[in-house]
Amino acid sequence: RDVPPPPDPLPRLHPVRAALLGVFYLITGFPRVTILLFTADQILLGGATSAETQALEVLATSPLGVLGTCLFVFVVVFLGPLAEEKLFRGFLVPRLAAQWGSGPAMAISALIFGLFHPHYGLFMPIVMLYGYIFAWARLRTGGIGVPFVLHVMVNGLVSIILLTRT
Repeated sequence: RDVPPPPDPLPRLHPVRAALLGVFYLITGFPRVTILLFTADQILLGGATSAETQALEVLATSPLGVLGTCLFVFVVVFLGPLAEEKLFRGFLVPRLAAQWGSGPAMAISALIFGLFHPHYGLFMPIVMLYGYIFAWARLRTGGIGVPFVLHVMVNGLVSIILLTRT
């Protein structure tokens, strides 16, 4: 069950420091990738992907009721990140790192993580950025606790934005 350490392990960070750095990377990386993607969407596709990326917004604007909203938030903010972190950062990243090293492990797992979210269309690179940062946090801390917290923060913020826009 134990996976051997990667050939080029990243130095370990205290979980709080890794979490703070992860938040910093999310805050600084998201606007940059978003600007590039919105520009590409407008230039290459004339904004055609905006309708395809509103699946969650449709769900958020539907009359879920109190129980439905609570279940939506629980699944999107807690269960989804827990399952994805166990799969991608708990299982996949250590094995990729043991085989190919930290850099390729972060890149490959981020790519697969993005491809696991096709409903984002042209904006899948944002999800890939998240996957890369979550993988970095996994390798820097040696566990999935910090990536899970970062993932919950991202999904929680998106859920708050979607649910308060109605």
